[in-house]
Amino acid sequence: MIGFFEPLRARTLALRVEDITEIGPLIELSTGDRYHIVRLRAGQVEAYAGEVSALFERPVQLLPADHATKLLYVSADIEGAWVTPAPLIGWALCLDGIIRPVTPAGVDDGHLHPPYGWFVETDGRIYACGDTGRENAFDSEDELKAAVFRWWQNDQPKPSAEGDKA
Repeated sequence: MIGFFEPLRARTLALRVEDITEIGPLIELSTGDRYHIVRLRAGQVEAYAGEVSALFERPVQLLPADHATKLLYVSADIEGAWVTPAPLIGWALCLDGIIRPVTPAGVDDGHLHPPYGWFVETDGRIYACGDTGRENAFDSEDELKAAVFRWWQNDQPKPSAEGDKA
């Protein structure tokens, strides 16, 4: 059973995926609330935008990962890039069709949104989990860290020239 949960409003909608016939477009109110009309076999409910996103990111099938694979999260700051590893125990095929990594903390190491990290395959090569829009494979952690640091540097705001003041 897949459930919608909104803890701030003390609301729980327990719905089975097979009972959902349609999820309507996003409706935005002037109050800032955003929701979808979810049509069911018997009636309909309003589900907040975050609830619908969480629904689509839930696994419908789990596949075990090879025991030698691991998940890497790479971060960067002004001093360089560093790697935080996590054991990769499986892969989750989610309702939205995206395959996400599974660690002991859960799907995508307990996070719901990208970035999904990188995984080290049994041959030692490192591959992106999902589409990064950039390079997707590296031969070593050092190459990966160098690339992430380079991307971080390129994403930083550029200082304005001295004569640009209005």
